Amino acid sequence: MSALEKPAISSEDGPPGRDGSPLCLACGFCCTGLLHAYTPLRADEVELVRAHGLSLDPSRPEPSLAQPCALHRDGRCSIYETGRPRTCVRYSCALLTGFLVGTVSLERTREIVRRTRELEVDAVALLPPGLPLERLNRELDESWQEREGFLGSPARRQEHARLLLALAILHRYLARHFLPAKSKEAASSP
Repeated sequence: MSALEKPAISSEDGPPGRDGSPLCLACGFCCTGLLHAYTPLRADEVELVRAHGLSLDPSRPEPSLAQPCALHRDGRCSIYETGRPRTCVRYSCALLTGFLVGTVSLERTREIVRRTRELEVDAVALLPPGLPLERLNRELDESWQEREGFLGSPARRQEHARLLLALAILHRYLARHFLPAKSKEAASSP
């Protein structure tokens, strides 16, 4: 499992410090599937999630939401102010944690989010038509494991190489700026 297929990680109380809303509302990568494949829920959150019209991820043994979240609309969480699950409220990526404790300025976080969006656009532009980025990681992993490399014409293999390079750059940038230390170690390991 790649670091980006790991679940969203929640701290029990969340980090102390300033209000992270400006960063979270400008970013949303924890909701789009870019950082995590699913979000685990506590048992007491299941009813709230269903009340918002969301379905649980049937592929997970524990109550979870598949990413991207259907409530992430127009580049932001549509229920941010009106009743997100506690798992979402408590979640803090490394960038948010750095901002909250004062080691990263809001201006710098916005630069990082902007650059991440650019890298995402670069990778998406290389995707086969109709294949969303959040499904691509799994499909490439499965394809690579099954075939011991990509098959096809030299041009097709070169397309795969460009796509893999764009994804590797995006993944490293995400690991560097968004993933907690444990996930960063997993992203670095072969």
